Amino acid sequence: MHYTSANYRRKQVHHAATKNKTINIAAIADQLSIKNINLLSK
Repeated sequence: MHYTSANYRRKQVHHAATKNKTINIAAIADQLSIKNINLLSK
């Protein structure tokens, strides 16, 4: 039982990390597109 709960917690942490990575990638992509728009508008 303890092993299962530890495993579950590890999965939750991993899922949270994956979600954060996705958010970070999206944020970086947004920043890059904003930079591109700024370059194009000059």
